[in-house]
Amino acid sequence: MLIFDYYAYRNRWVGVNPKIKVSLYVLSLGISFSGILSWQLGLLSVLVPLTLYVGRIHWRSYAKWVAVSVPFVFISLVTILFSISRTLPAETLWSWRLGSYVLNIEPAAYQQTLALLVRVYVSLAATFFLTVTTPFPQLISLCRKARVPKELIELVVLMYRFIFMFLHEFLVMRDTLDLKFGFGGVKQSYQTLGLLSSQLFTRLIQANQHVVEMLEIRFDQ
Repeated sequence: MLIFDYYAYRNRWVGVNPKIKVSLYVLSLGISFSGILSWQLGLLSVLVPLTLYVGRIHWRSYAKWVAVSVPFVFISLVTILFSISRTLPAETLWSWRLGSYVLNIEPAAYQQTLALLVRVYVSLAATFFLTVTTPFPQLISLCRKARVPKELIELVVLMYRFIFMFLHEFLVMRDTLDLKFGFGGVKQSYQTLGLLSSQLFTRLIQANQHVVEMLEIRFDQ
């Protein structure tokens, strides 16, 4: 079971109508994209403690989830924040000359970066709230009631099951190699990780072939 599913089935709102939770999620996304900073920060200050309480989540676990997104957000925003030019712009907050080029931060880029940063984490907080309060079968049920195409729903279910398959194979292989002392030293750990990656890739290819055969039997292709 995925960690999000674990919380989704034991949260305090598991019996609440999923339409209400999805409506709150859509409203939260609307606020996150509104560009009104006071509304965004206010929503963020409500969503985080509410998610911790309703989902019965420890703040350290929540912080780890957020930390996973930090490298991706950082790399994306750095490319927006900094710009390189041959001449120094008329308005700049910070600059550093690199030979014949100038690395600088312009006010407009700074404002855009700040707006995107707030928008990303408000949207992420809203997504966490929906994920830990709404079990996957409830979401599928809502999709069917909303008359989402059957093919799209089955594709989502297959992707969801494939994630379970991937995690199961990874955990089994990791524990097996750990019991064989495959992570003893740094060099041995690198060799073990290489072996784990190759075997995991092979098993996933085989599992994918089984899924394809099942779909062919069901005349889904």
